[in-house]
Formats: sequence, C-alpha cells, structure tokens
Amino acid sequence: MYKALSAGIALLCAASTAQAQNSVQVFGVIDTFAQHTNTGKGYQTAIDSSGLYGTRWGVKGREDLGGGNNVEFVLEQGFKSDTGAAADPTRVFSRQAWVGVGGAMGQIRVGRQNALMFLNENRLDAFVGASMASGLNNFSTYTVRTDRTVSYFSPALGPVRFQLYYGFGTTGGAKSANGSYSGALTYDRQRLHLSLVHQAVRNAQDTDTRKALYAGGHYEFEPATVYLGYHRARSPLAQIDKDVLTGSVRYHLTAALDLGVGYTHLRDHSSRDSGASQLGTILIYTLSKRTQLYSTLSYLRNRNIGNYTLDGAAVAGLPLAYAGADARGLQLGIVHFF
Repeated sequence: MYKALSAGIALLCAASTAQAQNSVQVFGVIDTFAQHTNTGKGYQTAIDSSGLYGTRWGVKGREDLGGGNNVEFVLEQGFKSDTGAAADPTRVFSRQAWVGVGGAMGQIRVGRQNALMFLNENRLDAFVGASMASGLNNFSTYTVRTDRTVSYFSPALGPVRFQLYYGFGTTGGAKSANGSYSGALTYDRQRLHLSLVHQAVRNAQDTDTRKALYAGGHYEFEPATVYLGYHRARSPLAQIDKDVLTGSVRYHLTAALDLGVGYTHLRDHSSRDSGASQLGTILIYTLSKRTQLYSTLSYLRNRNIGNYTLDGAAVAGLPLAYAGADARGLQLGIVHFF
C-alpha cells in the first residue's frame, strides 16, 4: 500500500506540474549527526538523525482560486536518515497532513498540524529550539503535533498576528480524550519579535489535561541577536509542575558562520524537586544555499532524580546511566534542504 501511495503521489506531482507550474512541490530536510556523549558512565559515540532539524520529506501544493483566495495542503513524513526507517511506522504522514483555504481574511486549516508552540519555539531560542545545545528544547514539555485540528491563522493586523487551534478528541470535542486547544499571539516590528503561546491537551485516558505556555522573543541588534524565553508546564497526574527560563545570544561571526551561546534553568515545583540547568554553544556554517554544517557543545546538570537528556530536534537523547546523572556531549552534523 505504501508503494502504491508513493507512486500515486509521484503521478500527482507530474500531472499537477504539467497543468500549473510549481503548484505542487516535493520538499524535505536530511539531518544526520554524530555525537560523543557522557551520560554518567563514560563517553560513547553514536550516529543519529534529526539533530538540528527533523529529517523528513513531504509534498505541498497551492491552487489559486482567484480574488486573492487559495487552497493549500501539506503532507509530511518524518524518517531517520541514519537507517532509512520511518520516524513513526504507524502513520503514512507522521508530521503533517492538512488542507486549508485562505485569503485576505486569513487561513483555515483542517487535519494533523504542527503545534503553535512548535512553530514559535525558534523565536525564543538562539538554537532554533533544537539540537543538543538547546536547554529550551531539552526541558520543554508540550505536545508537538495534534490530530483532527481546525486552526485559524490571522492576517497581519499591523505588527500583530494571532492563531487559534481546536483539536477534536477521539470521542468528542477539545475536552475529551486526546482533545486539545491552543492560541498564539505574535508581535513583529522592525527588530523586535515577541510570542505568547498557550496549549492544553487532554490525555488518551481522559483523566488529565497537560497545560503549557511559551512567552518571550528576540531583538536583533546586528550582528548579534538576543533571545529571552519562559516556559511553564503543568500536568497534575504526570506530576509535571515546572518553570523554565532561558537566555541566549546568536552572533554572526561572518556572512556564513554563526555562533550561539545560551543558558537555561529549570525549577521543578513538584514533589520530586528535580530541577536542572544547561549551558550550550553552537556553531552553524552555511556551506551553500541548501546545506549547513553544525557543531554543538553542551553540559546539562540534573538535580536529585532529574532525568533530562541532551535531545535533538526530533530524536531522544542517550539515556542517563542513573537518575540524576549529568550529561555532557559534542555534536557534529550536516543538514541538507531540498
């Protein structure tokens, strides 16, 4: 079935391109990295995928309806570039699968979508909210994508935009099992970029709601950009009750080379009192229009029985040798966009 679907997509791309140039496009990202990491019991070296960006391929299209209106769709599947395996073998399109109608009044989308917190994370962090060096990436707790979601993306209202998500649960609305709702407010004016995002997701057992918040942004001083971010996550049943503060700087050393440095602190208010902190650095070298090289150096300190690891954009970090162990590591990777 998967082969038949792939063949059908290829035919669709060919037919659509013939009728309307660039109306359908195949796109993707390949991110492969090596890491040399110590998680409490000596260093080990490993090859993995999705360090700075989630490795994926997809198809997206757009049809002009006239009068400034259009229809768009995105189908996107994650995979592991180190093995070729699907990131989620239970789904044909694990990352996104939505169709939307838009115009001067904004856009409405329906289907599986990237969460608003995911879309705004890079605005709060010099590490684009990813890589082993990002404390915000390693300490944040939220649902990255939601199913059966109806969303609205507003047009620009001066420097302000807003987005709303409503995710239908398996048995009803947003407050039923697997249901969700979210909202975001962004402000962009000259060099200042701010975001405020809230998310609430009901668990599969319909017994608990996990709530999360992002607030912060960045200011472009040029050649440096300063980022400040705050994350709040609560889930009574899962014993999640934490605040995360992060600050980082991205500096353009040359036209092709960027340096990022950041510090993140997590305060745990739950009965486990398992906080953490992290210091990270990243170098990103733009080799060409489509290819980047990156290197990170990270030190993550867990408190008490904390179990936070050095994660990638779409890959879990190597497990700790024991609860409360510190993690430190070096990451070298390559990213190619197509």
